[in-house]
Amino acid sequence: MSTRYFVTGASGLLGHFLVPCLAMGGHEVVGLTNMHDLPGQHPAIRQVKGDITDRQALEGLLAAESPDVIIHAAGMTSVDQCELDPARARLMNTDVPAWIAQWTHEKRRRYVFISSDHVTGGAKPKFSEDDAVAPVNMYARSKAEAETAVMASAPDALVVRTNFFGRGPSWRKSITDWLWEKATTGESIPAFTDSYFSPISVYGLSQAIMDLSQGTAHGLFHVGGAERVSKYDFARRFLEYFQFDELLAVPSAVKDAHLAAPRPVDMSMAVDKVERVLGYGMPTLSQSFETIKNDYKR
Repeated sequence: MSTRYFVTGASGLLGHFLVPCLAMGGHEVVGLTNMHDLPGQHPAIRQVKGDITDRQALEGLLAAESPDVIIHAAGMTSVDQCELDPARARLMNTDVPAWIAQWTHEKRRRYVFISSDHVTGGAKPKFSEDDAVAPVNMYARSKAEAETAVMASAPDALVVRTNFFGRGPSWRKSITDWLWEKATTGESIPAFTDSYFSPISVYGLSQAIMDLSQGTAHGLFHVGGAERVSKYDFARRFLEYFQFDELLAVPSAVKDAHLAAPRPVDMSMAVDKVERVLGYGMPTLSQSFETIKNDYKR
């Protein structure tokens, strides 16, 4: 049965793939954008423009579109920019998700909030949904506070923690875009040996989000890759998969990068809960690379 989705951040890195995934799944999609337009068109996709930080205007759009499911994928995603502008980070990453949660609960609509693995704080490898968060930067704090606010206002909501990659639009590039650009010019690639995560491709993530939203599951879910890897291992394996020189990846440490915001040491997540609910396994890193192969090779 076709579902009417409303996706914020529709032209961002995730929305760029999630919107067509939903449409190809047989659903009607309204994509909310601001500065950038959706690439291409599909008969089941319609774009609307708006500013998510204008609560009245946002609620007006939601009321006018009357979706069955709202997927909130927009946000302030630059970790360093969040540290430099905490007020903006809290508005974008905490207040807006809470507003949508209140609206969806009142109108009895399904809500999927996209959070981040940054909230884990690096306390332990393979962080589970039952572990207490320990945010170490403003980005993570704003997301952690949003998770609490969303679940308080809309207990039947889905909160998805993730870390994803894929070929993004020119205005929102991902880690694999950076690796590809460096590798094609033969530049050395500094990659952290002391920072771990469980990345998944945008294709795998989009499918999992759609599948979760079509079911009755609610609460917190980790949707990431099946493997825990360092940023250095990720770079090496990306280079190997796409037949570049693996030695372009140069070991480095987070402390030597002089970043504006501190970073969690370990953002890897346990994914057994989502695997049980969905009935299939999260992809390995090689499987995720396979899904983005054509996007880079064409």
